[in-house]
Amino acid sequence: MVMSHEGRSPRHPASDEYELLQRNYHVTLDGKDFWEEASRKLYSIYGIDEKTWAVINGDRAGWIREGVKYFPRAIYQIERYHLKRDLRNLLRGTPQLRRALKALEDNQAEELLAALAVAAKECPDEKRQAAIRALKEDLMTMPEACRDYRVRLQEMGISAEGMRGLGAAESNMDRFANRVKKRGQSWGRRGLQAIVQSLARQFEGRLEQASEELNQTTLEKVEKRLRAGAGHVARESAEAFQFKQAHPLIRSAGTTASGGLSRLIRKLSLPA
Repeated sequence: MVMSHEGRSPRHPASDEYELLQRNYHVTLDGKDFWEEASRKLYSIYGIDEKTWAVINGDRAGWIREGVKYFPRAIYQIERYHLKRDLRNLLRGTPQLRRALKALEDNQAEELLAALAVAAKECPDEKRQAAIRALKEDLMTMPEACRDYRVRLQEMGISAEGMRGLGAAESNMDRFANRVKKRGQSWGRRGLQAIVQSLARQFEGRLEQASEELNQTTLEKVEKRLRAGAGHVARESAEAFQFKQAHPLIRSAGTTASGGLSRLIRKLSLPA
């Protein structure tokens, strides 16, 4: 899933809580060509050109990082929630935890990597030591992604006034997970696809519109199939009930008396 938005605004004038503006989701169960489809959708919504900056926020999964390749100008930022969680899990009980968290808060990537290097060297547990080194090596491939995107944009001469932190990824995933994963349900693929798409439209605030569009599309498909298959269905029905060989009495009944059924039977009885 990828979610785009246009910033945040207070829930009401006196609120300390903020809500996302113009949320838009692209959700699929098939990871093939994910960014190709997701970026195409974003290009259809916004006038993205070589002057547009896309900021992609996510955990350290490789497939998320791939998103920067689909926009003329894009930067990737590691989700702070996940990175802080990993640091606390791996460095708990060590002097380097506080050092690492402060480095992250101060946007000092080199200091963060140095803290991880010391922590790995001092750790007596081999398994935990290996995990710390793996985190350090991964962050070394994208040190800038450890820094706040607003600081990086400002360093490039781009105003970040009014921009807030990117902390919405985890909470938005929870909104889907709470409905899909955490109530003991079991889903088939088609059912799961249906529920996640419905949730996406609901969270965008356009579930009713999407429902009406779906109903209209469904009706058009049904009407098309009925028009295309009416003759075939009628012939099969007539053959099944041998209306060609028999002469049901209702055929001779008047239209009014039979409630229109005599006309239907006569039509079904016509040769193919």
